[in-house]
Amino acid sequence: MTKENLRSVVWDAVKAGEWENLSDLHARIKERADERNIPFEDERELEAMANQLIWELMVRGVLTPGGDATYLDFQVLKLTESGMKILDIERHVPESDPGKFIERITEQVNRPIDEIVKIYLRESVLTLMTGYHVATTVMLSVASERLLDILIDEYSKASKKKTGKDTFGNKIKRAGRSTKERFDTLRTDLQKADLPPDMVETVDMQLSGLYTLIRYARNDEGAPSGRAFDQDTAHAGLLLFPQYCVHVYGLINHLQQNGL
Repeated sequence: MTKENLRSVVWDAVKAGEWENLSDLHARIKERADERNIPFEDERELEAMANQLIWELMVRGVLTPGGDATYLDFQVLKLTESGMKILDIERHVPESDPGKFIERITEQVNRPIDEIVKIYLRESVLTLMTGYHVATTVMLSVASERLLDILIDEYSKASKKKTGKDTFGNKIKRAGRSTKERFDTLRTDLQKADLPPDMVETVDMQLSGLYTLIRYARNDEGAPSGRAFDQDTAHAGLLLFPQYCVHVYGLINHLQQNGL
């Protein structure tokens, strides 16, 4: 058993609302761990991990201790108003389990996702849980930029194979690490490419959306943007990323199987 195994169990137990205090919540957590066949030999280890995850929810403002002006009662936990909002919007991004979020994208893509993309995407989801929204968007931006780079590499290979020249690759080299120039170079060439009609209709919209996520962290020249972000913006970015990822890998599959 690991903390990551238990994360979604704790989240589900909290969402169920069948508890009134810390002891009740621990009982619900143990029940759900049993239901999911998550093995734990030492009950104290389970309780310690659960407390760490409960504390994370408190840091995020999902849970708050009871008590009054004279003391805080950590035995009496309550959902906060913002916590209720988080539970309501937690639909497509399983904040309690980054692994499941990535697994679902992998299923939609129907092929392995780049390891670097997964590393930064996982960090983005985990950071959202702590309430550090700038860090969340920066990690998502890095994952998005990596996705764009992978597509650029595949398009460069397909273009060179078709023409026998590295014309597109040379354009990308001249663009350097300028996010805007790399993006504009790829989009311009893709708009001229012989792609299936459904891809032609969506390529500009989907890639523009991906570029917007990259711009969360970087300006046109590739330098840090210095922007601040709230929870809704950070969460919205994670909701949008899967469709962009599916589209990019759809283009990659087409290039690898059919060329240009």
